[in-house]
Amino acid sequence: MRIICQTGEVVDLAGPLRGASLHGLNLHRAILERASFERTVFESCDLRSALFALSSGANARFVGCVLVLAEFQAADLAGVQFVGGDLYSSDFTGANLAGATVVDARLEMASLRGASLDGADLTRADLTGALLEGALYTPETRWPPGFDPTTSGAVLVGDRAEPFRFLEMEEEDRDGG
Repeated sequence: MRIICQTGEVVDLAGPLRGASLHGLNLHRAILERASFERTVFESCDLRSALFALSSGANARFVGCVLVLAEFQAADLAGVQFVGGDLYSSDFTGANLAGATVVDARLEMASLRGASLDGADLTRADLTGALLEGALYTPETRWPPGFDPTTSGAVLVGDRAEPFRFLEMEEEDRDGG
């Protein structure tokens, strides 16, 4: 697999990105849009301003990575783990973070607008200034002590199917029901 960065750097991997174990790589401004990186482990990698939009990275792990200004818009990050990293001002708009875990990582000023946080564990995340408008969470979502997600614009939903209830209501309105 070849990873091309907007900086002009090219990183050649010995095999596919999916399931790979990457350590200490400079992937600053890497272009990984629409990539498949399920179960991939990124450890101590420089991923500043990396583009992961529309990618699939379920159960991936980011350990000690710098992800400042990384873009994860509409990415499937179910079960992903961010451990000890810096996600300052990263963009998770519309991303699926169901079951994700953030441990000792900085999500300060990150955008989680419209993201699914169903069952995510954010108890040890720094959410200072994080944008949560329209983010969906369930009773299983865990927040840092004292953090009130509703005052930040997040929306509590009763179960996983409930976020899509508005579609049923629109159909009933059109059908006159």
